[in-house]
Amino acid sequence: MASPFSRTLRSLASERSSGSLVVMTILSLLLGLWFLWLVSAEVPVYATSGQARLEVDQAVYTVAADAVGRLVEVRGVVGQEVAAGEVLFALDAELERRRLDEEKARGDGALREIESLKVALLTESRGLAESNSARAAIEEARSRYHAELAAAELAAEEAARSAQLHAQGLTSEMELRRMQAAASERRAQADALEQSVARLESERRLEGRDRQGRVDQIEREIAELQGVADTSAAAALRLDEEIQRRQIRAPVAGRLGEVAKVRPGSVVAAGDHLATVIPASELQVVAGFPPSDALARVRPGQLAQLRLDGFPWTEFGSLPATVTRVATEARDGKLWVDCAVSPEAGSAIPLQHGMPGILIVEIERVSPAELVLRAAGRAVGATR
Repeated sequence: MASPFSRTLRSLASERSSGSLVVMTILSLLLGLWFLWLVSAEVPVYATSGQARLEVDQAVYTVAADAVGRLVEVRGVVGQEVAAGEVLFALDAELERRRLDEEKARGDGALREIESLKVALLTESRGLAESNSARAAIEEARSRYHAELAAAELAAEEAARSAQLHAQGLTSEMELRRMQAAASERRAQADALEQSVARLESERRLEGRDRQGRVDQIEREIAELQGVADTSAAAALRLDEEIQRRQIRAPVAGRLGEVAKVRPGSVVAAGDHLATVIPASELQVVAGFPPSDALARVRPGQLAQLRLDGFPWTEFGSLPATVTRVATEARDGKLWVDCAVSPEAGSAIPLQHGMPGILIVEIERVSPAELVLRAAGRAVGATR
């Protein structure tokens, strides 16, 4: 009985040894595979933003009041598509319109008076020109006077010679008297012509001064009225600009993303926010990362995922994105990153400006062993 029992024990021991060898071999193989994975595999490392938001890639424009006033029209509603320059709100401008009408009426009246004065100026200018042309008649009269004066002097000389001849008894008394009468007549005619020339010159000077005075007066009146017309035109332009400032318009084409709760009759101050216009453009993601996580690690071209707060990623998935721009300076304690969004076809998420979420960016791929070493390094650094 002892011999068979010892053989049974040796058999059992042999089976246990072979089983342990198999287990050790499997464990060694698994350990080798794990070590190989630990040092050669690559796993992604992600940086997660503290906050992210969908925004249009153009600036969002704010619509604000340019002047103090009472609203008389409110045309903008949230979600409305607007064109550039479309009136969204209107402030009361009745006083400015009345003043504008007054200035236009004053300017138009001044212009009408200017036209009338220009007609009178043309008439006076023509009269002045005619008065100046009378100089030729005066010169002609002066020429006749000089001719008559020469004839009178010649007649006087002939009368003097006739008197000498009469004294010598060479001519008759009758001939002497005839020569003296002719000389007197010539002298009288010369004196009359001289007086006529003097009268014509005096009349021409007086008429010329009068007409020139009227011309100067009309020109002064035209200049004054032109000043009134120019002043009225400038005032009308300012009033028209003021009326336009009271028409609050959309700065660009787009969609109204937000409208202040105002109604006709509300009083607004200059600079009060009234609406926001979102331009029609592509959406992008703007995300803020802790600088320690993103600085020099997040770069353009890296892949990212956007998870929106209102659409659980377990149900709706994540939106693929690509980093396009990275700030080089932190603002508000965050490093801001812009990403282009590439929604998948058939996505159930209605993308809109302003939707919040978080952005996850794959910043690198490293081996698990390196991750373990980094974790150990942080742990050692924390204990010191």
